[in-house]
Amino acid sequence: MRNLLHTALVLILLALVGPDALADSTYSVAFTCASYFTCDTALPTAPSTTFPAPVNISVGWDGQLFDLQFTDSADLYSDNFVWVADSSDSSYTIVIYDHTTFDATEVTIYAQNGGGLLDTGAVFFTPVVTPEPNSLMLLISGVGLMTIPLVVRRGSKT
Repeated sequence: MRNLLHTALVLILLALVGPDALADSTYSVAFTCASYFTCDTALPTAPSTTFPAPVNISVGWDGQLFDLQFTDSADLYSDNFVWVADSSDSSYTIVIYDHTTFDATEVTIYAQNGGGLLDTGAVFFTPVVTPEPNSLMLLISGVGLMTIPLVVRRGSKT
């Protein structure tokens, strides 16, 4: 019983000194139209993504889906990003350019009836708060689960 108490005290002390559990770095994606430009269609949309690289972004624009990827680990969510999208009679192209690292990613989709559109603006990545369990609570629940076999064993002896 004394050894169990010492072990529990050591584990609680380790939990207090240990780091908290951290969430993945998830960021929401927001596109804006440039102030000097009138966008021809609805702004692009994209689900949340993660940083650092590789950053995969599935962008929807004018009914098309573009799978873009940043592979440079220097690309950060706080960089200055600009997007440009255009279409012709036979293709759709979207480019996201990082003004901070001078990195760019581009995808062209060949499709009919592009329509001659041209849109541009900024891209912003905003951190998404993801609650994570505290490491102390995880430790206490783990110690509690470890004591169940001891309690069950003692109950069967009496």
